[in-house]
Amino acid sequence: MSIENFYKMCLYGQLEEVKQFYNHNPDIIYGNIMETAFMNACCSGELMVANWILQMKPELDIHFDNDILFEKVCSWHQYKSAKFILALTDRNNSYHYYKYYKIAYLDDIVHLLKEIKSYIPEFDESYDVLMEKEKNDILEIYRRNNKQLC
Repeated sequence: MSIENFYKMCLYGQLEEVKQFYNHNPDIIYGNIMETAFMNACCSGELMVANWILQMKPELDIHFDNDILFEKVCSWHQYKSAKFILALTDRNNSYHYYKYYKIAYLDDIVHLLKEIKSYIPEFDESYDVLMEKEKNDILEIYRRNNKQLC
């Protein structure tokens, strides 16, 4: 069985098959295979598989590739997974929380914003103003580009 099949098993929440594959291929713990498997599980809301992967590789970097994981779970509308990632993030490092806030703000995921703020001890309310400006700038660029296409 291939690594691609392993990724699919994670995506579809086939925990027993994932465990069997791992037992026959324990070397997948090295490199970024488990990170990709973890992302697949989180993006499809398969948190039992995601938890198992974390048990097998507790040092797994959930912030790999510039926090792409949080961005992807939000784009797949997997908000339970987003909350799961929030809970795994180091509370002493607000950098990631501000980054998550930006992703949620720009994607209009209002119900996540309050939750993310709760993880930031002294949330700077002026950040909302900056996010609104950035969102408006993005919309303006989008409008200009669409006018050029017509």
